[in-house]
Amino acid sequence: MLEPYNNRNLLYLNELKNNLFDNFLNNKLHHSLLFVGEKGVGKATLCYHLANKILDYNTTLKSNEPLSLFGEPEDEGDTLSEKNPTFNLI
Repeated sequence: MLEPYNNRNLLYLNELKNNLFDNFLNNKLHHSLLFVGEKGVGKATLCYHLANKILDYNTTLKSNEPLSLFGEPEDEGDTLSEKNPTFNLI
């Protein structure tokens, strides 16, 4: 089993990640979030993917430049590619 920080797949939680990211975009994301549940359901992986999306937005998606410090923006899917520079930095 992969550690959450090495897991490039976010299964079944992509919609939740996108809802939280929408809250971030609208300045409605709370300053702290508590994820609870059984071990192995993807809580930590969700956190890493959400952090990646926020960092990716702050560096590449927000700018008009095709490339920025961290490279090209990542696809919106539930799997991060090996080329995703923000995920590799996390």
